[in-house]
Amino acid sequence: MHTWVLTSVIILGSIAAGTFGLMLTRKFMPGAMVNTEESSVWIDSTIYGLIGTIYAVLLAFAVILTWQSFANARETVSREANALADVERMSRGFSVPVRRGVQEAARTYARVVMEDEWALMKRGESSPLAHAALVELWYVYTDMAKSEREHQLYGESVNRLNQLSESRRVRIFALNSSVPNVMWAVFLAGGVGMVLCSYLLPVKVYWQRKAIIACMIALIASSFILILELNRPFSGLAHVKATPFQFVLDNMQQLER
Repeated sequence: MHTWVLTSVIILGSIAAGTFGLMLTRKFMPGAMVNTEESSVWIDSTIYGLIGTIYAVLLAFAVILTWQSFANARETVSREANALADVERMSRGFSVPVRRGVQEAARTYARVVMEDEWALMKRGESSPLAHAALVELWYVYTDMAKSEREHQLYGESVNRLNQLSESRRVRIFALNSSVPNVMWAVFLAGGVGMVLCSYLLPVKVYWQRKAIIACMIALIASSFILILELNRPFSGLAHVKATPFQFVLDNMQQLER
């Protein structure tokens, strides 16, 4: 609440100071406020162009931010699936009971992530079943006999298991929005301000004014939709899919044939 109050004070105070400065200039320097029609049009267009540039930079920054978050989420999923495949593959160097325990837990984890957790992530939730499957996979290694732990693949398997757990945590963290609410407020206020200012532009032909405003609104709305969709990497239209897990699971099953 304190942040919103401070933000409002800064914005309203800046507007009030700028307006007060304009009033003082008009009162004490009236000559500076006199412009010909052509110079007035040039000044208005320049100021509007400057405002539009600043707003475009803000939108571009948001698009880049959300795209990086989306790309990172997709890379995290691939890294998680690859770590799971490595754990399952290296388990073939252990004894039969250990190998079966690792393979069963790894395949269960892949299935639960695809069939249960991916649907829950669309609602911003994670699956307790997937967490339980990962814990079960850890139990296989923590409960190994001392002779098994001395195996040369044990340390590397634990490293891959750590990568798997870390990637899953990063994936769950990615469910949270990467664009804060204050940025959405700035985008909305800036878009409304751009549209309102465009009403004052000196365009003589009415249909040209309508076309300019329609194109600008469509571009701003499209940018909003793009940011919104990329900001939800697991629930938007261009969401990250569980394809890497399906690929890994298919390979696991093929190796058993």
